[in-house]
Amino acid sequence: MFSSYFVDLLKHDTGKTFHEYVQFKRIEIAKNWLTKTDKSILQIANGLGFSSARYFSLLFKRISGCTPDEYRQPN
Repeated sequence: MFSSYFVDLLKHDTGKTFHEYVQFKRIEIAKNWLTKTDKSILQIANGLGFSSARYFSLLFKRISGCTPDEYRQPN
């Protein structure tokens, strides 16, 4: 019962499912690591629990609109 309420509340407040919200937050952490550390893409992907750097990069691009390498480049 509680989990269903929490999922519904999260969807109402954020417009995202629980899975989408977790992925979004992981990418937010990745963005921080990309700008504040010199960790490789592989290290960041592994540190955030992604199964591969390729999957991480694809998800990162889908959510943020650019690749991790492009995000890391200074503007």
